[in-house]
Amino acid sequence: MLDLSKKERKVLDVLKREKSTPLEIARTTKVTRPSVYVILDKLKKRGLVTTKIEQGKKYWLLEDPRNIEEALYATKKFLLNISEATEEVHGRSESNIVLYKKRSDLQKLIVDITKEAKNSHLYGFQGSNQEIGWSKIFSKENTNKINRLVKENKVIVEGVMPADWFVEHIQQWGKEWAEDFSGRMTISHEIDKKYFKHGAQLFATRKAVYLLSFNESLAIEIRNSEIQKMVLSMFDYMQSHAKKIDPNEILRRLVEES
Repeated sequence: MLDLSKKERKVLDVLKREKSTPLEIARTTKVTRPSVYVILDKLKKRGLVTTKIEQGKKYWLLEDPRNIEEALYATKKFLLNISEATEEVHGRSESNIVLYKKRSDLQKLIVDITKEAKNSHLYGFQGSNQEIGWSKIFSKENTNKINRLVKENKVIVEGVMPADWFVEHIQQWGKEWAEDFSGRMTISHEIDKKYFKHGAQLFATRKAVYLLSFNESLAIEIRNSEIQKMVLSMFDYMQSHAKKIDPNEILRRLVEES
């Protein structure tokens, strides 16, 4: 994304070690002093270097890492057309956290999660249907499209849900929802409703963990291997202490009874 020239990289390598003057940089890099001035000016405009005066002498040095990160992320947001309501926070090593705060970004995120889990497992845990605020973000039509997308991408959904979850959903979304939901590959478990007195959701794929609160138009994407391991271990524990159910059989029965 930076597309640095060989000379620009040489200059930055010097400044990574210590602050320096254009003359010292030219001597170290074997780049002519006029070229060094041009390069430093370009790098400063890109937010990568800055200057400071010490004892009447002007030194060049790398910009503060946080400022560099902000400059790079601003470029990334521009190039990828990332919404202003989305914020990315970097952790150590390859860890990454992204915050989503806009309705349209939340809608896109759910679609992206589904596609990310293509031909693999998607783990899900959520509060009751009345609590999570799904209908504030998704219409009935969009909900059914997502259900079809899950099947098209052959996502294996492993869900832990409250008892009567399917009853509540048919009451709210109707038979069409049941038809679009049916037929998906799923491993489902249900536990007592007392563990679902909240309006949050948690999803996990092989690449990331997602925490969502639709009532507050907020989602947090976390890409960290240790957190992912912890969440998947939590799922394993919940599943081993829950009742396994067959969603497709339950839906067939509920549709026949309705």
